[in-house]
Amino acid sequence: MSTLIHANIPVEEFALTETLQGLSQVIVEGERIVAGPNNTVMPLIWVRETTPTVFENAVAEDSTVTDDRLLIGDEERWLYEMRWTTNVRLVLDMLTNAMALVLDAVGSKDGWNLRVLFPNRDALSSTNEFCQDHGLTFEITHVRHLDPDPPHPPSPRIGLTDAQYKTLTEAYEQGYFDVPRRITLSELATELDISHQALSERLRRGHNVLIKDILIFKENE
Repeated sequence: MSTLIHANIPVEEFALTETLQGLSQVIVEGERIVAGPNNTVMPLIWVRETTPTVFENAVAEDSTVTDDRLLIGDEERWLYEMRWTTNVRLVLDMLTNAMALVLDAVGSKDGWNLRVLFPNRDALSSTNEFCQDHGLTFEITHVRHLDPDPPHPPSPRIGLTDAQYKTLTEAYEQGYFDVPRRITLSELATELDISHQALSERLRRGHNVLIKDILIFKENE
C-alpha cells in the first residue's frame, strides 16, 4: 500500500542551509527533485521574495550547493536548476533506496516541509531507520495510506481516476485555470470529446479528490 506523508526537516539538516538562514524572507519551492550522478540531488527550484543577484550571491557561499543556473523568471519568482551535495543525505536516500517521489518541497528560514509518496510502508520505515542511524530529523506530521495496488514507481495521481487526471491536466495545459481563461468549458469539452455536463462533473470530482487528499489531509488512524 502506497503511503503519502507530510514531514518537516530543520533547515540546518537539509539543503540551502546558509542561503535560507542568511536570507530570512526567501521562500523556495521544489518544482522537480531527482537523483543525479555521483550521489547528488538535482532539483529545479522556484525562488521568491528576493532578487536573482542576492540569491545567487548567497548560493555561491552555500556548502550544500555545488552548481546553480537561472533558467527563467519574472518580476516575482525565478526558476533555478541546481546540484545539491551529498550533505543532502535524506532526500537522496528517499529517492534512490526508498523509491519515493517528492511531490512538494518548500523551504524557508523555518525549515523544509516535504510531501512525499512512498511505494509502501516498508519504504517509509526504511527512511525512518535511515534518519535514526544518521542522527537526522524527519518529523512526520501527517500520514495517509492510499490504494492497495499502486503503480510502481509511485504516481503523482494520488486518488484520481485516469479520466480525472487526464481532464485536470488537459484543462491546466489548455489554460482553463489561467486568469483570464484561454479556453472555455465548452471548448475544453470539445477538445476532450465529452459533453459539457460530463466535463463539469469530472472537474468537480477531481477537485474534490485533490482537496480531500492534499488540502484537508486527515491523519490516517
